[in-house]
Amino acid sequence: MSWWRSSKSSRLDGSGRPNARRRACAARRPILDEFGEPATGPARPDDPAVVLLRFAWRYRHELGPFYVVLALATVAGIGNEFAPALWPAALPLGGAITAALLYWRTDRTVERVYVVAVGGAATLWTMAAWWASPGHDWLVLPALAGAVAAGVPHWWHYRRRGQGHSAAWHVPCHPP
Repeated sequence: MSWWRSSKSSRLDGSGRPNARRRACAARRPILDEFGEPATGPARPDDPAVVLLRFAWRYRHELGPFYVVLALATVAGIGNEFAPALWPAALPLGGAITAALLYWRTDRTVERVYVVAVGGAATLWTMAAWWASPGHDWLVLPALAGAVAAGVPHWWHYRRRGQGHSAAWHVPCHPP
């Protein structure tokens, strides 16, 4: 005897489907969303902050240079606020981070030149921002320009590929 004939829900004597009443009652019950309200119509629009965070996460590789500028501005702002006399400490700190990146993250000469150039510029900007406060307008524009200048090779090297699907991928190699 096959499994479907011995199943309790498909008996041939007419007493099968023991969960039919439960499924029928569940179908009449309204579907509720996470707020306990009936889920009818389109979903609620997301909060703008949630949309912004999703955008920032989805394009995190493309926005990476701007995240670095934000992190450097945060470090410089904290340093300016709590230890303004230690602004020369940004020079050896930035040099050590640049040297560590140069040692552990680069393989080719082009990458080494990129890391030294971007690390040196970021160290000098962080030192100036630590000394004067990163909120000055004469520091904001160079930071954004530096993020774009450092981002262009980064974006070119790590560009997204294979976004579209072509019919050529589905063509067989050998004709029938």
